[in-house]
Amino acid sequence: IESEPGRGTLVRLFFPAADGRASAARPSIPQTATRAPASLGTLLVVDDDPEVLEIADGLLTAAGYRVLPASGIAEALHWLAGPEPISLLFTDVVLGEGETGPQLAAAALKVRPGLPVLYTSGFAHGSLSVADVRPVQFLDKPYHKEDLIARIAALLAEARDARRV
Repeated sequence: IESEPGRGTLVRLFFPAADGRASAARPSIPQTATRAPASLGTLLVVDDDPEVLEIADGLLTAAGYRVLPASGIAEALHWLAGPEPISLLFTDVVLGEGETGPQLAAAALKVRPGLPVLYTSGFAHGSLSVADVRPVQFLDKPYHKEDLIARIAALLAEARDARRV
């Protein structure tokens, strides 16, 4: 920072040069959960955008949930086929490479019947035309932390109540 009376202030920021590999690098998805179990439940969170997945993971972990992150159907099915308890599936509607949240939900419900599913999308709610879960639970992107937490808590409470009946 350089400042001279009558001339103003000059701020210079220096960053290391990028070689292009950093933007292409994807965070590795753990094959087993390494976090301690959370008392509120375990959520399978699926989004093909690594930044959105990281944000959702951070918000939900901070709220007390255990998060199993996945960037697509194959990774989500890995979690679903494993021994991890999963309380809820939170998935984007459009997952990239032709994959969709409803496709994932259909596969998830075959493996874990009764699993609550919450969809999210930055597109209009009407884009969810192929719903394999009725009623469809949907949260628009961008979502607020409070709305996400409240919706998940409500769905988990509904699932607990349904199991008691």
